[in-house]
Parts: sequence; C-alpha cells; structure tokens
Amino acid sequence: MDQHETDKRVREELKDLEANPPVEAWIAISGALDKHARRRYLPLFFRVAASVAALTAAVFSLWFLMPDEAAQDFALIERPDRPVMQPLTAMEAPVLDITAPSFLTRADMQPGQDALFADVRHEGPAYDPGFGPVRSMHSLPMAIPAWMDEGSWPSYERETRNEMLARAERSNHRQIGDLSPDDRSAGVPNIRLGAHFAPQSNYRLISEDAGTAFQNIPFESLEESILTYGMGLNASFRLSRRWSVQTGVNYQHLGQYVKDIMAYAHPANMPLYEKDRSSGRVIHPQTIITSQGNVRMHDPYHYFADMQSVRVVTSKQSFDDTGIKTLKKSAEGFTQLFRFVEVPLLFRYHIVNSGFGLQLKAGVSGNYLLQNDVFLGKNIWRNAIGDTHGIRQISFSAVSGLSLDVPITARLTLHMEPTAQIFLNPLLRESLMVGKVYPYSYSVQTGISYGF
Repeated sequence: MDQHETDKRVREELKDLEANPPVEAWIAISGALDKHARRRYLPLFFRVAASVAALTAAVFSLWFLMPDEAAQDFALIERPDRPVMQPLTAMEAPVLDITAPSFLTRADMQPGQDALFADVRHEGPAYDPGFGPVRSMHSLPMAIPAWMDEGSWPSYERETRNEMLARAERSNHRQIGDLSPDDRSAGVPNIRLGAHFAPQSNYRLISEDAGTAFQNIPFESLEESILTYGMGLNASFRLSRRWSVQTGVNYQHLGQYVKDIMAYAHPANMPLYEKDRSSGRVIHPQTIITSQGNVRMHDPYHYFADMQSVRVVTSKQSFDDTGIKTLKKSAEGFTQLFRFVEVPLLFRYHIVNSGFGLQLKAGVSGNYLLQNDVFLGKNIWRNAIGDTHGIRQISFSAVSGLSLDVPITARLTLHMEPTAQIFLNPLLRESLMVGKVYPYSYSVQTGISYGF
C-alpha cells in the first residue's frame, strides 16, 4: 500500500475524533491563568505604593528643608559659635558697602559730625585700635545716621540679648503643662473666687443589715428619688502646676418621696385634731415609718392610711369606720426634705490646662442640718405638715467628680462640674435607726469664677 494512501486513510478515520483532556490538565491550565493574572496585578499594586511613598517622601523632605523663620530670628539672637574677628588697624579697616542707608565707620567721619551719628547698640564688646571698645554686633565699629530713629530698626536690633532670651523663654514656658513659678504667678491665677448653682437628684442607699423589726416593709418599692437644687460660694488656691485646693460654703437639699400613703381631709376642710393648750402644738395620733426615720405629723387637717404596707402607726383610734368614710381623699404621698449647710474641702488635679481646663476633684464635706420638713405630695413650696424624728445634726460626706473649665476672659471662667456625693455616716442617730441608710446625690454644678 502506498504510504500516501495510508496517511490519507488515517486522517479520514480520525477526522471526527475528539478526546476530552484529563482533569489534571484543566487544573494546570487554571493555575497558569491565575498566576498570570497575579503577575499582572502585583506589579501594578507595587507601582502605586511606590508612587505614594515617593510623593510622601518628597513632601516631608520639602517640609524639613524649608527655613524656619522663628529659628532664623532666634539664631540672630544667640550665636555662641560665631567666629570673633581679629581687631583691625585703621589702615586695614574695610569700607562697608551697604545700600540704603549706608553705614559709615568712624574713620569716614569728618570733624564735627559726631552729633549726626549714634552708635549701634549691641552686646559683645569688640575693640578697634583707633577708637577703643565699641558695642557692635560685629567687631567693626559702626555708626548710623541720627535721623534713623530706633523705631525703624527690627526688634532684635533694639533689644538686648538678655531681653530677647527672656521673652523667648517665657513663650516656650506657656506650652501645656510647662509653667514656671514666675509665669504661673503672672499668667495663671493663684486664687479663684466663684459661685455655682446645682440641680441635683437625691436618694439613699440601704445597707444589707437593716433592722429586723422592719424587714417586712418593702422600702425600695415604696420610696423614690426627688429632684432638688443646691448653691454655694467657693474659693480655690493653687498649690502647684497640677494641684489646687478648694473650700467654701454650700447650701443644699436632700430627701426622698414616700408614695402610696393616702391623705384624707374633712369635706368642709375642718381640723380633725385639737392643739395642746400648754405647747400650742397639734397632737397628731399618727406616725409614719420611712427608711430615713419616723415622720411625726403636726397637721390637724389630715388623716393618713397606708395602701401597700403597715407604715402608718396610730396611737389611738380617732375615727371609727363610719367617720373615716366621711373624709375625702386630699393627696397621695409626702416628701421628706433635709436642708444642710456644708463646708467642703476638695483637692483638684488639673489634667488639661490649655484653652479649656479638665480637672478631677475629690474630698470630704461637713454637713450641718438647718431644717427638717415633711411636705404633702411632691410640692416642697407649700407649708410643711410634719418633720422626721431623730436626724443627726452634724454629718460627713465624701465628694468626687469632674470639672470642665471654659475661659470667658483672662480672669473669668465658666465651670461645669458633674459631682457625686454620699454620706459617710447614717443620717439617723444610732438609737433610732430603722437600718443603716446613707443619703447620696448626683448634681451638675454650673458656675463662674474670678481669678487673681
């Protein structure tokens, strides 16, 4: 058979034959495509990163190479490494070529022209054999026309070196947290007098070892916090760059609201109880137990009933069931309020002293009880209907908080001080404690102070 015929027949037989490539081949092809894509992507990424790095380096290099005008001015003030020129004789003294105005040496002066010139005022003595010691920034004796007054010269030509150094040092000291005692006394007030007003939220903390006789009374669910206010005058004294001490006199209210106690009154608003003839006080037969003491009523117009517990104690039965039903409901609940005057002693730590101020404060306060009242409902501006028996006259409390100071002028400063205060001893005397109860309050003291 002819060789060409064999090739022809083989081609005809295999003409429509298609063989699927193995799976390994496709995996190899896919891997090659991924590598090819990564090879094109990675150089592009590196080119962009290199361009950004080069641009950043160029900007920082330009910033570092730019001259600092403040550094140049200071370099004109102090040049301890400048070379000192050797004294020149009158024959060797060069002629200065300075334009508008020209500077003349004494060698160029004609007789009788001394009054038209004034010596340049500089430190650093230099000596010229022809004229003796002179004061000049350079070692050559120089003079300027008298018609050029000092006001036309730059500040570093008018002031002495020591004055310029002192001014630059004071400027550097005014950075944050770097005040010298002299600057502190000159720029930062050492004494401040101020006043503040403080809305505050008041409540109390009951310890776990409450009295066993009243454990069945759920005080936590039957009493609420109240909103009151405080105010005061204060004086602060700076001890160092970071520390200051504050004292003053404050007036504040503490207390709580007792709920679910119903008050009933006569339909015609007639008194229900008579006054004692000897003392003139109303002998009210009821006492109400609270977590902060026993409330004694001296209001002759109301009869009280507890709707949730057994807090109302009646010494004698003044009304029978028929009489009570004839009374009308007058109010619900009452408010216990204690007014104190306090003298705090606080230490302040200054965290920030630039622009605005941020301080931490902590200390103790002595509290003296001024008034102890009980008001019907939540209105503390009406007449009191009773008082709380057994309150301590003198107590102590711990105080802590923050202070944000915003300067208004060089002397006046606005203060906003979130403050927390808690009593260190129970408010009631030991023999009358229902349990160990510690009043506390949160307030925002807003005020203004004047420093000098």
